[in-house]
Amino acid sequence: MLIRLFLLFVLVPTADLVLLWILFVTLPWYVTLLTILITALLGTYFSRQQGARVLREIRHELQRNLLPANSLVDGVLVFTAGVLLITPGVLTDLAGFALLLPPVRRYLRNAAIEYLKHKVKVETVTFTSQFNQFNGGFGPHGPHYTDDNTVDGEVVDRHLRPQHRVPEARQDENR
Repeated sequence: MLIRLFLLFVLVPTADLVLLWILFVTLPWYVTLLTILITALLGTYFSRQQGARVLREIRHELQRNLLPANSLVDGVLVFTAGVLLITPGVLTDLAGFALLLPPVRRYLRNAAIEYLKHKVKVETVTFTSQFNQFNGGFGPHGPHYTDDNTVDGEVVDRHLRPQHRVPEARQDENR
């Protein structure tokens, strides 16, 4: 994990700076600056467009009472693309524009879902109740069940135990 963070936060920005420097040396300075500004503006436009599309998909799935898992992952990928495109650099721009393409997002979404399926353990627990809806469920004598196999009962503790009682030693043990 540490190596991946090193690659992400040190090598990628360094490679981006080197590529920008190469562009600056080989092209006039205003072309390099214009390239940075145009990719940032185009990235902002396309990420807003794709983000609005993903948001519409999420709303549509929620209206149909579906879990928008794929659309939520797409939303995270579009957001990541927007951040990469606003960040100056050649590699980050290429990665950002790639994330805005639906086939690339579909591939990465499926890969992320498969990864999470192996990493996350999901367990479900289901509780059921015999709560009677017609008469409020609870009467003056407790709950009323409609199932014939259920027996109503009440627990009564007739032997009240003292809370701070020290057990007495038996006579047999002392002899």
